[in-house]
Amino acid sequence: GVTLVPHSVAVCVYGGEDRDIAEAIYLKKGGGCATVGNTPVIYTPQDAMGSPVYEYRILRPTPIPFHVRVTIRKTQLVTDDTITAIKEAVYQDFYGENTETGNARVGLASTVYASRFYPCVMGVNGVQNLNEIVIAFGDTVADADYGDIVTINADQEPVMSRDNVTVIVEGEV
Repeated sequence: GVTLVPHSVAVCVYGGEDRDIAEAIYLKKGGGCATVGNTPVIYTPQDAMGSPVYEYRILRPTPIPFHVRVTIRKTQLVTDDTITAIKEAVYQDFYGENTETGNARVGLASTVYASRFYPCVMGVNGVQNLNEIVIAFGDTVADADYGDIVTINADQEPVMSRDNVTVIVEGEV
């Protein structure tokens, strides 16, 4: 999702201070290599005579909502607390905070599979019959937008709230 010019790099950063990012580029990038992006950042080394100014272009990705829809079968163990726990488990897994799954945070320039959320949902007390997990990516999503795989470009930063996790409980006890 990002076009590079010859002999260039794209530095995609979500968050952080412009000066700190510019300094990191200054310390790591070799001379003669261009940068591409939608935001200029400037670094002036403190120890340089004449205070040269280095301007780099970085890509500040657009935050886009990530959605997860979980469908489980109703059992005697499924309560409102179960639904809340599923939302929390998915949210924590998305942000790489679930120590049991060990998944890294969902981030830019990646492919996300709905199956990554199976272990965290199945780890919730009361979940015995997981029917389906599907995912979608966008500001507004319809049923047809959900699927098993989402590709996230380097200029997109997936973000999630607990409200972006839908839990459907099917059937009767």
